[in-house]
Amino acid sequence: MAGKYSDCYFCGGEVLAQRIDREIWWLGKLHLVQGVPAGVCRQCGQKVILPDVAKAIDRILEGKVAPERILQVPSFRYPESRAM
Repeated sequence: MAGKYSDCYFCGGEVLAQRIDREIWWLGKLHLVQGVPAGVCRQCGQKVILPDVAKAIDRILEGKVAPERILQVPSFRYPESRAM
């Protein structure tokens, strides 16, 4: 995993290295990148992705890596509110 992370920029909490899943909209399509190394704050949950990891994700999204699989995702629209 990536190296040591500094304390959380937002709350000052401890940031631990973990693997997370990222949902990213790229060119109007939803992509899922699983197992991304990131820092996650134990206190507030804020996530940090290091620049080298972000560049690797960019290469994936640019089509330089073949997808492992294609998923279908249900889509819902929240109903319009009704006057009471």
